[in-house]
Amino acid sequence: MFVSHDRYFVNAVATTIVELENKQLNAYVGNYDDFVNSKNKSQEKPQQSKPQSTYRTAKQRAEQTNRAKRVKELETLITQLESEIEFLQSQTALSVIASDYAKLSVVVTQIDEKNKQLEQAIAEWEQLSQE
Repeated sequence: MFVSHDRYFVNAVATTIVELENKQLNAYVGNYDDFVNSKNKSQEKPQQSKPQSTYRTAKQRAEQTNRAKRVKELETLITQLESEIEFLQSQTALSVIASDYAKLSVVVTQIDEKNKQLEQAIAEWEQLSQE
């Protein structure tokens, strides 16, 4: 009989492992690897019925922070684009622009570009908000 914390020594020498757990002695026939396998098998069933842990890793927390930051940036961008589109649309009503095809064409092109940017920003915002 021996007591050791050196699992490699225990694995090489032991033929039976005795564990003290919850004021009870539990004997496992075999070496340290057999003991670990037996413990893993006995713990698999209760762990399956336990609910998923809500613990988040540092990477998950960082991703969530980055996602929240990006959502705020997109909200600001969406508001800005909507204001710019509204301004450009008001420009098309001005007689100076409305009567000049070249100027009107430039403004309409700018409105189209802003609308595309707005659609992309909204799509990204929706995707990030659902995660």
